[in-house]
Amino acid sequence: MTGSETAPASKVLEVCPYEPPASGWVNRVKLLRRIIREGRGQCEVLDVGPSRTIPDRDCIPVYGAIDYLTKVYRHVREGFIVHGHINAEYFRGLLLNLAALLIAKLMGVRALVTFHAGPVQPFLQGWRRVVFKPLFSLIFLVSDAVICNSEAEKNVLISYTRPEKVHPIPAFSAQYLEFEEIEMPADLQRFLQQCEPVMTSYLCFRDGFYTDVVIEAMQILRQSHLPNCGLVIVGTGDEEPEFRAELRRKDLEDAVFLTGNLDHDSFLTVLTSSALYLRTHVRDGVSSSVLESLALGVPVVAAENGTRPEFVVTFTASDADSMVTAILSTLNELEDIKSAIGRPALTDTAVQEVELILGQMSSSQQAALS
Repeated sequence: MTGSETAPASKVLEVCPYEPPASGWVNRVKLLRRIIREGRGQCEVLDVGPSRTIPDRDCIPVYGAIDYLTKVYRHVREGFIVHGHINAEYFRGLLLNLAALLIAKLMGVRALVTFHAGPVQPFLQGWRRVVFKPLFSLIFLVSDAVICNSEAEKNVLISYTRPEKVHPIPAFSAQYLEFEEIEMPADLQRFLQQCEPVMTSYLCFRDGFYTDVVIEAMQILRQSHLPNCGLVIVGTGDEEPEFRAELRRKDLEDAVFLTGNLDHDSFLTVLTSSALYLRTHVRDGVSSSVLESLALGVPVVAAENGTRPEFVVTFTASDADSMVTAILSTLNELEDIKSAIGRPALTDTAVQEVELILGQMSSSQQAALS
């Protein structure tokens, strides 16, 4: 029996990095799990991220390679569909997901993978494409279906697998906008009161988020245009100490507020208190935080990556002057942009994705989707 012929009860094993820290991946997996469980199915999350050894969370910890393979095998033996999550940045994640997908394939159980990234990826370009193409091709070969976030991503991925196997499903649904406004910490409230205008950005302090460009842009804005502007940054990363040190050297400590990791309710509370959302990452594809901002009526200024939605004002990621120009242009036309954004119609893509994961989507639906 092949994986595509297997139709077990609704049991799904999600293999992905889990919080902390929170991320678009985590929010999506939480929503998928909720829908499956509300349908009286079973859904477990096997954490393969940096927090994988932390116990007593709403996921399964992993304590090493043998433990990982054992837990995957046990769930597959019990009939759990394997749903892996990858991007084109982390080699270790590719190998872990390939192992889980292979176990499912060899045991005749359905297996799928979601590619969480945009078409601009280091492993998909230049010499890396040649080196890593066999690995991606094998991952997609053993998967019964491949989920991505946009048509642009699908156009890249079909060079690794059959087009009908790739399903572009935006990782955004109406449920993403369900949140309870929380009371912000006193120091953050003071920052929001003292700065005008205030922008919010979710970023990681590592390569690819152009944190040096953010500092340069804030310095230009403060010195030449908006002496009282502020930026709230949500997120963490290994390079955060260096970022804080650079803020001190540039005398920008009162211009940038670092919140660390926030849960979804807290993030959306901060976001809706801001004049605009700043997105600096270029390898994120159709970012869920960008879509959340637009759906909530918050204008977005984002680094151009070829997949930004309508109404997003874009800039060149590596160019501070370009970022400043985009920010000022947005702020100067803030009300017009807010009016133009409106409130987009939201498709329940999470239900579509669950149907595809469980093999409950008809062949005609799959054809239409792919």
